[in-house]
Amino acid sequence: MNRIFFVPVIFTCATLLLYYLSFNAPSLKKGNITYRFTFPTRFQHIKDLSTMFHTYKHQHYLYVFVIFVSVYLYKQTFAIPGSVLMNIIAGVIYGMPFGFFLCCILTSIGSSLCYILSYLCGSHTVNRLFSHKLINIRKKIQEHRHSLLFFLLFTRLFPMSPNWLMNISAPHVNIPLSQFFTSVLLGLMPYNYICVQAGAMINEYQSIDDIFSVATLIKLCSMALAMIIPGTIINRLLDKRRTK
Repeated sequence: MNRIFFVPVIFTCATLLLYYLSFNAPSLKKGNITYRFTFPTRFQHIKDLSTMFHTYKHQHYLYVFVIFVSVYLYKQTFAIPGSVLMNIIAGVIYGMPFGFFLCCILTSIGSSLCYILSYLCGSHTVNRLFSHKLINIRKKIQEHRHSLLFFLLFTRLFPMSPNWLMNISAPHVNIPLSQFFTSVLLGLMPYNYICVQAGAMINEYQSIDDIFSVATLIKLCSMALAMIIPGTIINRLLDKRRTK
């Protein structure tokens, strides 16, 4: 039996859990208006609800924490887009530095859950759907096998890298879970920091484009390229030893 059929079952159970948490959200009264905790899907909505987020957190701290962690892990585990908005919301609700550290931990755990789910249930499907990409990734992994962590950090720091693809393909290209977890934790720190800090200063931004300016993208690319240098040096030193 193809284990991929377990994924919809797990996804459905996780979705029902989130629905249960959302359905049982405690209400927040402000004047004649009653609010329920929701996750905005647009940047402007986050700005509009920033005051409500703060009030809701103070009155229902545990619920806000549980629902935030649950939604974040849900998105990461099933490779659902939207991490940038979740990080911004973390900045609005928790500010710095707690929101930053929380997002770093949740990103690492959620990506690792995606890794494990892909490993246990998605081997056949991933290899069939992404066969050509996996061949290229395996080639790169082999080239950087002696400096794998630096290469993985490069892929995480580079702003154009498809993180969802790396999460589901990692177990099928012989990337150890320990190095995978470390690369996500460290490699996505700058990205998480930028997003959470923007959330903490939400009123200073008009759109997500203001957060990821050209200067910011250049800095991320520069940090990514810096991760290639140690790996290149290690590979050259090893090549010299082999030729002696």
